[in-house]
Amino acid sequence: MKLAIGRIGGFLIDYIVLAGYAVLLSLIVTTCLSNSALIPGEDSPRTHAHLMGFVTLTLPVWLYFTLQEGSSKRATIGKRLLRLQVNALPSKSMTILRAGIRNAVKFLPWEIAHAAIWYVPGRPFLDPMPTANLIICLAACFVSFCYLASLFFFGGRTPYDRLAGTVVTGAPTLAPSPQSTG
Repeated sequence: MKLAIGRIGGFLIDYIVLAGYAVLLSLIVTTCLSNSALIPGEDSPRTHAHLMGFVTLTLPVWLYFTLQEGSSKRATIGKRLLRLQVNALPSKSMTILRAGIRNAVKFLPWEIAHAAIWYVPGRPFLDPMPTANLIICLAACFVSFCYLASLFFFGGRTPYDRLAGTVVTGAPTLAPSPQSTG
């Protein structure tokens, strides 16, 4: 139970870091790039808008988790603050690839929901969602809820941990060095 609460807390800390990035990104887009051809307008193809969202938000979030968890520290800022780390199961080694797979599966429901939102007829976020798109969004939310619930069952290993062959544990603590009294 303590590990599950710690993992949720670590994710919330990471979420605050990433929300800061999203706010900064929004400020840059609205102040510096608002009339740029890079930023999709209302008449832009949905694929262009979705691709821009993926490249500027989803991909950096995936890289944030993957590069930190695949590093020698094996932890994001949130996990480090709460003394947690992602480890490969015994007989496997923790690699960037393993961390990448773990986080691709972890954030897949988020990206599926983005696709369901971007490809609605009419204006995304403004016009009502068709039933099929709404069902896709609800299914993505359900999968995310299952990920959350899995922290409290099955030894606290999420489906993305199982698929990647990883486990989140408490970070080892270093023993204090003996002080000389001379």
